[in-house]
Amino acid sequence: IKPDSSIDELKKYLESEALDAKMQIRSLLTFADRKQNYKELFTKDEREIFLEIAKKIVTDGSIEIGKLKIDEDLKLKKVIDIFCEKEILFYNPQTGIITPNSKIYLKGMEQIVSSK
Repeated sequence: IKPDSSIDELKKYLESEALDAKMQIRSLLTFADRKQNYKELFTKDEREIFLEIAKKIVTDGSIEIGKLKIDEDLKLKKVIDIFCEKEILFYNPQTGIITPNSKIYLKGMEQIVSSK
């Protein structure tokens, strides 16, 4: 195997993983639960909250929860809880900082933010 071909293979693999992360995020944002008559998991406001978090993470690498300009704490908590439960985001309650759970999820967020 040529060294260049293994680098190309790794690049393709990472691009595929980033696309998978993007699709996981997008799926959560548009998810409808059959058990609840296809009720959406997130409201439009909650999707906007996630996009605000994602934009800040893409530009700064993380966001401090206190710096989010969101009046509705329950909606913010729901968004953070679900994305942390799915291991897409990581929230440190001691510092109040939200980060992507991995660089792959950061790349997925970059793709979502750039398409909006």
